[in-house]
Amino acid sequence: MGYLGLNVGAHDSSACLLEDNGEVAIYLTERISKVKNAGYFPHASLLHAFNHNAKFFNALKNENIVATSFLLTPQALEKVFSEKWIPTIGELLNHLGLDRLLFKNNPQMNTATHHRCHAYSAVAFSPFESCLILVVDGAGSAIEAFSKDHPERSHFPQNLPKDVKFFETSSAYHWDGHKLATVKKKFSRHLSSPFEGVKVCDGLGNLFQSASQVIFGDWKQAGKVMGMSAYGKITKKIEDSEKFIQEFYAEEWTPRKGKKEFDEQPEEDFKRAVDLSATVQAYFMEQMWLKVSELKSLYPNEKNIVLVGGCALNCLFNSHLMKSGLFENVFVPPFPNDEGIALGAAWGKAYEDGQIKFKKKEWRELTAALGSPEHDTKKHESKIPQVFKNFKIQLSNSIEEEVAKLLEKGEVVAWLQGRSEVGPRALGHRSLLVRPDRKDVKKYLNNYVKFREDFRPYGAMVMLENVHDYVDVPQNTQMPFMTFAPQIKKEKKDVLAGVTHLDETCRIQTVDKNQNPRLHLLLEKFSQKTGVHVLLNTSLNIMGQPILEDVQDALKFFETAPAVKFMAYGNWLISKD
Repeated sequence: MGYLGLNVGAHDSSACLLEDNGEVAIYLTERISKVKNAGYFPHASLLHAFNHNAKFFNALKNENIVATSFLLTPQALEKVFSEKWIPTIGELLNHLGLDRLLFKNNPQMNTATHHRCHAYSAVAFSPFESCLILVVDGAGSAIEAFSKDHPERSHFPQNLPKDVKFFETSSAYHWDGHKLATVKKKFSRHLSSPFEGVKVCDGLGNLFQSASQVIFGDWKQAGKVMGMSAYGKITKKIEDSEKFIQEFYAEEWTPRKGKKEFDEQPEEDFKRAVDLSATVQAYFMEQMWLKVSELKSLYPNEKNIVLVGGCALNCLFNSHLMKSGLFENVFVPPFPNDEGIALGAAWGKAYEDGQIKFKKKEWRELTAALGSPEHDTKKHESKIPQVFKNFKIQLSNSIEEEVAKLLEKGEVVAWLQGRSEVGPRALGHRSLLVRPDRKDVKKYLNNYVKFREDFRPYGAMVMLENVHDYVDVPQNTQMPFMTFAPQIKKEKKDVLAGVTHLDETCRIQTVDKNQNPRLHLLLEKFSQKTGVHVLLNTSLNIMGQPILEDVQDALKFFETAPAVKFMAYGNWLISKD
């Protein structure tokens, strides 16, 4: 039978197939279309999924299809782009016998609100029996998306003007092991914006998006604003975020698009941009702390909290919360942004229907590798001699040993293993690896491999049992998804030179041998040769492109990345003479 979750929206559209046995496959449109953050109806994902798993779709019941979106309802979105998209998509879906994936053809199709889907994605991935869940992002569902019997209607603000559109920007929930209870919600309204097509509100996520719009000319680059904050100074204390946004929108800015424009901008423009970032980050830290403190006061006996929504990618706040001790455990899943929301739609409906039961995840069960099963490297290793026929290839009995030797020498190695990661971080399935103490490694990667702006930091992977030796956390602190950035140990500054940010933090991924044995073995081999238990780990792509997905992506990258001379694809070592 199974359940199908659809994320339909302006970015990160996807489809999640939830099998009866609990198996999950998340198909991100960007990985299929090769357009980063691709949005709207996930027809490319669905076509790909159907071609490889028609059995799932043939058994799928009409009422087990759940769509979610933000700002507009999925039904309204279907109407908005019907003239441009639906005729073609409708013909395609009809040809495949999947026309029931559109509301106009399927009255039994369900919808789910945005923040509730985020919350259910947290529950589905939670390592806790019970927990608080805080959802904070740019914008969630509009008020009109909530049905009359929706369980969150009692949290609506009173006496709202009918001519103003309100939508959720933060939501808090409590999961007791059986039921998802809504604790608190914040709704915002649209503000005026000088940029056509750019929606602005006073939510915390939108504050970052607004800063990104004036700095980079693209609100979807909001993640960079946090990284820039280390270079700047707080210029003022924000008292009213709505007023603050309007003030800097009123100023004259020259957005810097791409590495060349950004790196070559006048010093005074760079200073203004980083000062804005530092000011925004400081306000964010303050407001998020107020939110989690309030939740703790409401649930003083709750030891666990899970952060989701796009703002959960702010690893500076995540680390601050973890170090504070306010909660015993702080967890962020690998896809807290909208890349995980289709999972929340499917899992939430299946749970509410009584078709699946909740069971907390053991750490060894947690993995971000939920991308297309058809692109698992294990299924394509036999194709490597033909696909990479113009390169030197070697089938290795110990790919970990071979790659560790290359990394010891300071080589950059592309590492592809198993299914691709879902979420914005590469975590050892589609990664670029290099030793963290290589001289000028950050500058080399930015200029010749990734083509990123010079200010941007790199993250690192470290053996779980050694993480406390390198950063300021207790022994065996689990941080498997690179969603925390603790302070580095001062005595490890030279060893971690390539992955240490200006504020002396490092975005860390811990590797547990029970969770990812091959990756742990690689780190173990490297440490035996160098005495270092850490590798620089960055996503296998170049700026502005999605993370690599399949074997053809790997070939194209290898052909067009002259600075990367080695690739490990499964057990194959591929090299350029």
